[in-house]
This record gives sequence, structure tokens and C-alpha cells, in this order.
Amino acid sequence: MSGGLDSIVLFDLLKELSQPCQLKLYITHIHHGDSSQKKIKNYRDKAKKFVSNLSQKDNFEFLSPEPANKILKSEEEFRKFRHSYFKKFLKQKKADLIALAHNQDDLLETRLIQLIRGCGRKGLSSMSYYEPPYLRPLLFWTRKEINSYALKQNLKWQEDPSNRENRFLRNWIRNKWLKDLEHKRQGAVKSLARSLEALSACKTKDLQIYIDSKGINRQLLMVLPAKEKKRALAFYMRENSLSNYGQSHIEEILKHNDRAQKTFSIQLLKRTWSFTKDYITVK
Repeated sequence: MSGGLDSIVLFDLLKELSQPCQLKLYITHIHHGDSSQKKIKNYRDKAKKFVSNLSQKDNFEFLSPEPANKILKSEEEFRKFRHSYFKKFLKQKKADLIALAHNQDDLLETRLIQLIRGCGRKGLSSMSYYEPPYLRPLLFWTRKEINSYALKQNLKWQEDPSNRENRFLRNWIRNKWLKDLEHKRQGAVKSLARSLEALSACKTKDLQIYIDSKGINRQLLMVLPAKEKKRALAFYMRENSLSNYGQSHIEEILKHNDRAQKTFSIQLLKRTWSFTKDYITVK
């Protein structure tokens, strides 16, 4: 939890779910160390104290390593430093998941960066909702929606001054290029995101995280937005040689998936669909 807007909103949501869903949460904060700019160093110290106090207030264990012992300069160095400790804490606490607060805008920015680096379609699907051990619950929320939620809940957060520095490619794309594009042609950013999503959908790897040898993961399917649910089911049908399905068949399966009953079967497309607590399978 950096202390920024996205991480504070994710913390607020998981905190609300912790008791009814029997989640045991650990709060992790990564201090990126010293900086050549005093205001950045001061922010990092302040953010660590802010997150530590918030964790203590809500009685969650606070995990934070020693700050980096050298000045980190690139986004890639920041990312590697964070993730090395994420995995150490995961093993140390024998935890199941690391929840990250990436949002829909982050996904667009990441895809653009991947294109600039010369990636193929594989790079466009490099950030997924669920990619063990990482879970990104806010990936289908826009930054505007996250901000609206935070204001409605009267949440407090820390603003990272480095987010305004356009020397970082991501910040330049976010603060300058995308805004200029939208100013030049209204609606262009939304169209661009939709186009990149369509290109990403041509790869099946991102859908395979919901499907294994046992079938399609029912629990994961339930938390996806409607559009993603339909994509995953369509992929599963194609994988099982069902070429004569239509929108009504997908909606029928989704309707049954919402049933409170844990174990049952239905007949659809001349095949037997079995629903258990964890999986949907077709025979």
C-alpha cells in the first residue's frame, strides 16, 4: 500500500470484505529509498508513516523492508525492488495472494508502453485481473471511478509529487500525450483503449487463467465484469468444440452460475453442464 489514491481505495474495499469473507490481510509498504530531490524523499518518509499509522489504527500487521540502499532511477528499478519484497513477504507469511491496485487507466498506459517497446500481442495481455500470486481487483475501474469512490467514502491519501514529472515515460503518456490526444479528437482515448483490448482479446493466454483441466473456475467467473464473463465462456466453449453457441446460450450459463445452489447439472447445446462449488464443466 503506497498510500496513494488507488491503494487506499483497494485497502478500504478489502477491509470491508475481510470479516464476511474471512480474509487475513497484511499491509505491505515499500519505501523506495533516497532521492536526488528532497521533496520526493520527504514524501516517501511521510507516506511510510501514513500507511504505518493507518495499519495500526485498523489493527493490521504492517510489513515494510528497509528503504533501498541506492537511488532508484527508472520505473523498472522501482518495480523490481517492490516485487522482490512482495514475494519474500508472501513466503514469510504463507499467504495466498498479493493484491495490487492497478486500474483500467494503468492498463491502457501499460499497453501503450509495451507497444512503444515493440511488443506483439502477447505484451498487450501482460497485465491480468488474476495472475497468481497477483490479484488486481480494481483493473476494471477507471481512475475517475476510483476517485469518485474515495471522495464519497471521505478517504484520505498521499499525493506522490513524482507523478507530475514527465521524465518518466508513463507520466508523459498519462499527463501529456493522452490528454493532447483527447483534446485533438474527443473520445479518441476511449476508442484507443477499446482497440487495444480487441487486439489483446485475440490472444487466449489471458483467458486461460480462468480455465484448467477441471473446467472453468466458477469463483473467478463470478467476480468478473459481464463482458469478461462472456469472453471467458465463449473461449471455453470453443475449446470444447462447441461452435454452434450463441449469446443466449452464454447468458443461460451465467444465469445458472448465479444460483445459490452449489452442485447441479443442466442440459444445453446437447451437452451436460455440471456446476460444483468451484468449477463449471461440460461433457
